[in-house]
Amino acid sequence: MMLKGEAEAGYVNWFRGVLRAARLNSFYPDGRRLSAHVGAMSPAVHRGLYDGLQVHRVSGLPEYKEWARVQTDQQIAAEQLRQLGSRQVLEERVRASSAEIHQKQLAKHDYYSALVGMELSALDGMQVLLRRIEAERRVAHFQVVFDKLDAAGLFTRYTIELSQQASVWGRPAVVLNEETAAYTEEFKALIYKFSALDSELTFARLAGIDGLKVERVIKGTIGPFYRKGMDLASVAPEPVAAMLAGRPGGFVAMFAQDSSAVDVVNHQNNDPFGAFFAAGISAEIRRDCQLARERYGYRVYRERKFVVSRELVGEMQRFCGEMGTQNLVYGL
Repeated sequence: MMLKGEAEAGYVNWFRGVLRAARLNSFYPDGRRLSAHVGAMSPAVHRGLYDGLQVHRVSGLPEYKEWARVQTDQQIAAEQLRQLGSRQVLEERVRASSAEIHQKQLAKHDYYSALVGMELSALDGMQVLLRRIEAERRVAHFQVVFDKLDAAGLFTRYTIELSQQASVWGRPAVVLNEETAAYTEEFKALIYKFSALDSELTFARLAGIDGLKVERVIKGTIGPFYRKGMDLASVAPEPVAAMLAGRPGGFVAMFAQDSSAVDVVNHQNNDPFGAFFAAGISAEIRRDCQLARERYGYRVYRERKFVVSRELVGEMQRFCGEMGTQNLVYGL
C-alpha cells in the first residue's frame, strides 16, 4: 500500500498511538525507539522530500525500505548539514528567490536536523549481556537480546538466556573480556538463522549444540496490524476480517509473545489466534518439538494482546472468551 499526503501523516500518527496504547514490556522491541523511527517517516518531518509511505501488504507495518531509509538518512545527516551550511543563509535565499531548489535545501536542513540524535530501532541488532560466571565450573551465563525486522514485515525481539561451558567449545559462541561479553560472528549467524522460528523451535535448535545450555527463549512480536486499505480477505485471520467488515475506521493490532523455558510449570496457550498462524507448521516439525520437550524439559507459554478501535473492544473480548483465553484488549 502506498500512502500519500493526509493518509501518510494519519497512518504515522495512528501507528504511534497504537504503540503507546500497547504498553510494551522489555521482551518486545523498544516501543519508544519504534515510535521515533516511524515518526521520522511523517511528511511533517521529511517536509515532502519523499513521495509517500509504502506499507507492507501483509504485516500492516511500513516496508523494510522505509525503515532502512530513515536509518541511512540519519547516518549521513551530519555530513549533509555540513554541506548545506547555515539555516539562516538558506532562509535568506528562500526569501530572495522563488526557485524550488532553495525551498528544497531548507527542507533538507530541517529534516536532517530532526534526525540528528534521534534514537531509532535496530533492524538487525544483537546485544550479549554477561549475567554471571561460575569460575570453578568454567561456565558463563548470558542473556542475548536480538532485534530484527523479519521477512514477514514484523518487528521481533528474541531474549535468550543460556550458559556456555568453556571447556567444550573449541570456538566459543561468546568471548569474555574481564567482565564483559561479546558475541562471535558465528554465534550471530546461528541466532539469525534460528530466529526465523518461534521460541520453541529456537530453544530446541540451540539446545542441541554442544557446550550450550539453554534456560529460556522469549519471542516478542509487534504486528500484524490490520486496517482499512489491506486485502483483509487474503491476509487476515477470518475472525479479524469479519470484525472489520463494514467498519472502515476499524483496526486490529496484535502483539504476540511466546516463551519456552525450563522453569515454566505447565504448557499453556493463551493465544486465541495461535492455530491460525501455526497452520503451516508441518507434522515433522511438530514431532521434533515434542521430542525436544521430552529431552530438554522445557515448557511453552503463548499469549497475545491487542490494540483495537474502541468499538471492537467488546467483540474482541467475546472472541477471546469463546476461544478459552483471557487477553488484554486495549481500545484506541
